[in-house]
Amino acid sequence: MTQQTIIAPQAFIFDWDNTLVNSWDMIYDIVNHTLKTFRGETWPMEKIKESTHLSAKDNFPKIFGDKAEDALAELRRYAEDNHTKYLNSLTMLPGALDLLQYLKAKKIPCAIVSNKHAKRLRIEVEHMGLNDYFTAVYGSTDFPHDKPNPYPAERAIEANKIGAPYTWFVGDTPADWDCARNSDCQPIAVGELTHLDDLPKTIFTDLSALLNHLKVA
Repeated sequence: MTQQTIIAPQAFIFDWDNTLVNSWDMIYDIVNHTLKTFRGETWPMEKIKESTHLSAKDNFPKIFGDKAEDALAELRRYAEDNHTKYLNSLTMLPGALDLLQYLKAKKIPCAIVSNKHAKRLRIEVEHMGLNDYFTAVYGSTDFPHDKPNPYPAERAIEANKIGAPYTWFVGDTPADWDCARNSDCQPIAVGELTHLDDLPKTIFTDLSALLNHLKVA
């Protein structure tokens, strides 16, 4: 772990995709289907990881230009048609369930703020049996703005009933960390993130390392 002196957490906000669950294969399939349909190309995984931090509704105008609305509709159609397959492919990342169980036992409130479409996000959280671990589950289209705008994080802070300075916002992309900074939460990075720049000062290799830190802090 790399870190600077930070305030001990009294609440958490988590990203969803590739923070709590492993879903890169799903994202790779959906994004490349849409790219192939509208641009006649596909991207390698590394480029997809670097280019999908924002919500689709914010990101697609940059990728598809004047075809963005049609591309977004196709992405959502394709994701809906294949959602059962994607649900069955979801797995918890190492340490995720142990961490959530620990925080619940300690009565530390947690919420999810994701840029995934809200309807699919909540179906996935329910499918994984995790609803009881969160005060709120917010996704894209729940509010006028998505991460990194602070608005969804501010609603999660309200749901947790703990002030932003005492909230750790845990995620794996710049959109998460910028959202944390914009809402006055503490940005926490998790994962193997050598492909990214401008990382937060506090980085855990995985959620097991984060949990171990909490237990000894």
